[in-house]
Amino acid sequence: MSTTTFTTREHREKIGKSFARQRRALALRSQLGIGKAQTKCRVVEGLHCEISEGDFSMSVDMSPKAGGTNCGPNPGVLGRGALASCLAISYMQWAAFRGVHIDHLEVLVSADYNVGADYGIRPDVQPGYQHVQYCVMVKSDEHPRRIKEIIEEADACGPYLSVWKNATAIERCVHIESSRELL
Repeated sequence: MSTTTFTTREHREKIGKSFARQRRALALRSQLGIGKAQTKCRVVEGLHCEISEGDFSMSVDMSPKAGGTNCGPNPGVLGRGALASCLAISYMQWAAFRGVHIDHLEVLVSADYNVGADYGIRPDVQPGYQHVQYCVMVKSDEHPRRIKEIIEEADACGPYLSVWKNATAIERCVHIESSRELL
């Protein structure tokens, strides 16, 4: 783990104040926290996709052995990255809010999988991950008990951790437009 301090005191204070301000606003008007996000994925060519939302876009693809061209990370990398980054950001927000100094923080997400189900040849195996583990690595001069309290508090409120741990209702919508004239 790197020994570089990457969050200045000013930045920690800004994060803590912003977090506190958001909490106060939501405590007064909880409906401020309700919204809807939409991310679009468009197939560029083959398995190469472009994901976009607002001002951001990124490429996603599969490896050549899966039929892709490796133009970007695969969806699993993005999913694990979404969980890891959400946890890391949440830990840093809660630490700043509680006045706990963290010099360095990393989150490693590991997932065990069996792709046989993805290809329809292992009906006895659930598609996706069989087990997910995350490891939080922290460097800080704070008492370890305080660090663990921050992690527990953040985990209890973590949106992506909740999405991964609890079943979220998913609806599918399909629109089909013919690319040729029907007889």
